[in-house]
Amino acid sequence: MSRLPSLVMVPAGAGSGKTYRIKEQLADWVESGMVRPDRIAAVTFTETAASELRNRIRTTLMARDRIEDALRLDQSFITTIHGFGNRLLVEYAFEAQCCPASRLLGEDEEGLLLRKAIARIERIESISRRLELFGYRYDFVSQTDSAGLFRNRILECVQMLRVIGGDLHRSSRLGHALRFIEQTYGPTEAADVLTIPLRRSIGRLLKKYPTCMRDFVKSDSAKTAVEADFRWLQEADGTSALDFNWLLWKKLQELKVFKTDKQLPADYQDLAREVKAHAGELCTHPGPLADAQQHAAVLLESAWDALADYAQRKRDRGIIDYTDMIDLARQLLDIPEVREHAARRFDCLVIDEFQDTNPLQFSLLWRLHQQGVPALVVGDVKQSIMGFQSADPRLMRSLMVQHREQCQPLNSNWRSQAPLMEVVNAIGDRMFGDHYTRLVPQAPFTSQLSALDAISFEGKGINAKVQAQHVAARIKAILSDNRTLVYDPRLKQHRPVRGEDIAILGLTHNRLKTYAEVLTAIGIRSQLEQDGWFSSRPVQLLYHGLSLVADPGDRHAALYLAVTELGNDDLSSATATLMKGERLNLPLLDLLETIANDQDDLGVEELVAQTIDAMALYDVISTWPDAGQARANLLRFQAEADAFVKADREALAGGGFYGAGLKTFLAWLRRILEEKNGDRQPAPHVHDEEAVQLVTWHAAKGMEWPIVVVTTLDRDVKGRLPSLDIAYTGLTL
Repeated sequence: MSRLPSLVMVPAGAGSGKTYRIKEQLADWVESGMVRPDRIAAVTFTETAASELRNRIRTTLMARDRIEDALRLDQSFITTIHGFGNRLLVEYAFEAQCCPASRLLGEDEEGLLLRKAIARIERIESISRRLELFGYRYDFVSQTDSAGLFRNRILECVQMLRVIGGDLHRSSRLGHALRFIEQTYGPTEAADVLTIPLRRSIGRLLKKYPTCMRDFVKSDSAKTAVEADFRWLQEADGTSALDFNWLLWKKLQELKVFKTDKQLPADYQDLAREVKAHAGELCTHPGPLADAQQHAAVLLESAWDALADYAQRKRDRGIIDYTDMIDLARQLLDIPEVREHAARRFDCLVIDEFQDTNPLQFSLLWRLHQQGVPALVVGDVKQSIMGFQSADPRLMRSLMVQHREQCQPLNSNWRSQAPLMEVVNAIGDRMFGDHYTRLVPQAPFTSQLSALDAISFEGKGINAKVQAQHVAARIKAILSDNRTLVYDPRLKQHRPVRGEDIAILGLTHNRLKTYAEVLTAIGIRSQLEQDGWFSSRPVQLLYHGLSLVADPGDRHAALYLAVTELGNDDLSSATATLMKGERLNLPLLDLLETIANDQDDLGVEELVAQTIDAMALYDVISTWPDAGQARANLLRFQAEADAFVKADREALAGGGFYGAGLKTFLAWLRRILEEKNGDRQPAPHVHDEEAVQLVTWHAAKGMEWPIVVVTTLDRDVKGRLPSLDIAYTGLTL
């Protein structure tokens, strides 16, 4: 019997049929007897993708009359990367020295434990007392103070270290980082050689012009600039700030001078240019280099210390997180006997969406391949958008370069027409050069849409709302034109365009909210996950109902319910009743009081369920215009109750939440809202044919629409220091 190739790499662009290639390849291998269906290991990165892959392989096998093989497919390892790691830990629990039923740590618990660990690290004090000098200032967008930003930076560092294997080679990695900073910074001069001339030039300027130059300039902007300059000069002259405040040096480099001497006196401008020149020597000052190295050292050392504390607390409680599922499984395969046994368990290893693999995940999967398991690797470097989860497309690119002879790229596109593919291929050639595979259009229909429309904005006053208004106007024109037809793959024919055929993609959810507001203003429906979960009507009804269960004497909660659709009072009469000390005439209060009397014997999730039943909330919302969204919001509330019950008590205590009762849950629920997207309403899963879809770039991955509006292309992409990028030396795969 012929053997499988050791490695097959399939670079597959969007719409090239990668899933088709995987299922057909596996079906061929099964049919030929080279692979048993129960010995397939296939990993991807979402439950949905794993389920779709399994179903499509099963359907293909059944179409080939391989019914028994299709049934045996349920015993395979077709799962997510985390599910794959966890299954190895369960099957080899004894060797891994972990409980086969370890409880999974929730993201909120993980954050609490890590923040608690960071709070105990003393070394951060050297920076936390002067955060502004290290670039940490209040962020008005996220409403996070400098201390919060610094903690978040340490957490980013923790995540980066976990992705490359925790505290392995700790000292050498720190040394490498410090040397890299020094080499990047370049040669330096002695501090006094730079500071003394600068201080003298400032002294000469202030001696000649000891007052602000505001009255010499004409425009308001110029007056503001010279006022600020005078403050910077005074600070530099009268304090020791030049010895440590590098932002002050930067401000001195930007002193206001004019091309002519018509406003500011000529000798003032000459003296100011002298100050600017001396301040411009900052790039060779040893101080910023020392601060940068101190910053990097504190970040790395603090992250390692936090990781050690975090790992110990997890071991003490027998809990794991998602990264542990990968890291512990990787360590498990370091044991030769386990690695050999696991390799004999599989006939082949399929890695889908390989471009979204991070170093830790790659290390786990590649151990099996190096042990002799044939691998089918499928992905597209160009579609790597999961960098925020530490995905590293360089791994796939290096693999393709080092194993060119094993590459079998797919060069067809089954979704798009020739005019559109001309645009895509032209962009691909410019961006990726020789690494780009041009795609040949193979769509089984002829599109009647133009390949590309561009709206270019120039001039002043162009903000996000103005851009959204122009886009909305173009969309309205498209929807109003009955001659605009799109191809419907379900009907296999052209039909008039509908709102659902149009998607607006944006970099951030906040930017998409602007488009939603503008579309609504001109009468076009849109679908976007909105904030306002906690303030939504069903959640508020349930929250106040639970408040009464937690405390039957809560008069505010009783008043709230009495004047809603669940009561029969208006605000004035209900308030008057309470002012008299009388009980409101609301039968629901008796039902909630009954639940309250039993709350010591019930868990939080049971209290939530019984309160929903007592208030008949699912029945109440069933007639609302937004019933789908209201139901999704209630379901999320119940999911939060379940998450609270399963949460680690000490992790919650570390966040200031003690006990497991209803009052603690309600307080914890308010804190959830402070998390990123914590107040986001879940998708209602209600289909609206007339609604334009508003989706972030990341959420749009794998989806397609006839008409797509790509926004935020004008946004600058800037690096951030200190960089937490991972660098490789001599990467051999």
